[in-house]
Amino acid sequence: MADEQEQTMQESASDRQEDGSRHTDEDGAGAPSQASRAAPARAPLGPPPRASMRPPHRHAGSRSRTYRVHSQRRQGLARLIALLALLAAVAAVGVVVIVAVRHFSRSNPPVHHFVPIKTTNVTIIPGQTRRKVSALLKQQGVRGSYWQDTRTSPLLNPATYGAPATVHSLEGFLFPDTFNLRVPISIPALVADQLKDFKLRFQSVNLSYARQHHFTPYDVLIIASMVEGEAATARDRALVASVIYNRLRIGMPLQIDATTRYATGNYTRPLTPSQINSPSPYNTRNHAGLPPTPIDSPALASIQASAHPAQTNYLYFVVKPCGNGAMVFSSNYQQFLANQAQYQQARASLGRSPTHC
Repeated sequence: MADEQEQTMQESASDRQEDGSRHTDEDGAGAPSQASRAAPARAPLGPPPRASMRPPHRHAGSRSRTYRVHSQRRQGLARLIALLALLAAVAAVGVVVIVAVRHFSRSNPPVHHFVPIKTTNVTIIPGQTRRKVSALLKQQGVRGSYWQDTRTSPLLNPATYGAPATVHSLEGFLFPDTFNLRVPISIPALVADQLKDFKLRFQSVNLSYARQHHFTPYDVLIIASMVEGEAATARDRALVASVIYNRLRIGMPLQIDATTRYATGNYTRPLTPSQINSPSPYNTRNHAGLPPTPIDSPALASIQASAHPAQTNYLYFVVKPCGNGAMVFSSNYQQFLANQAQYQQARASLGRSPTHC
């Protein structure tokens, strides 16, 4: 029995030892050595070991992970800076390109290709009449009727210059000048340019003297047309105007040849007795006062002379023989007859007009 008890005790001890070994493994303290398996576990004799103050060894892995995070952040920041630098460079290049384009556009404006317009110059000389210009344009093959297109125009109303309501002609308002017109020539365009030119030029004329003598702007224009038809030199313009003013003042017929020529259409030959006695209201030999309308297109110099005539007592004038267009003026009829006799003698001697010898 003793043996059995002893065996039983050994088995029991052995079982307890095995149970302790399994418990130790399950708690994870580490695997026991061979000696611990052979002998039962004993309680330690010394004091319990001090607890270690050092942190667990797991902080080494955490530091590695932190380093990797910071490294990734630095790399991301570097990429962001590089991207911003690239964007700044692109923006700078864009600004340079815009400035260059603007500079090029200013220094080199765009080229527009225009189809050239063919034009021609039309010159209307002073002293021309509506009828004469109309005939000249027809001879040049210009289509239309200058005669009809110069009766009235919405661009100019003669009544605003003092013309009677019965006037239906733009004679005198068709300013003589050189006009650049498109080809083919348009008569309405020519007339429009003449009227615009007249209004612009006539604004420069001081009419104060004429108004003091009860002359309207239209009256001045009529006088200017007669001056244009008679005076051939600049000096004679104001003198011829003075003769007209003086005759009108005393109620003496003007007896201007240019008005009779306008009435009869004879501009090249000596006036015949029948023409001199023409009943036309434009014949100032038979009708006192001014003719109904201007008799031609006067130059600005003639208009100025008619607004400011010379201060004289002349009542007569006649062409001076060999005077290159100049005239001889006189205040009495006897002197006029003497001057006229010299003219007729020179004409008979030359067999033509003695204006130029």
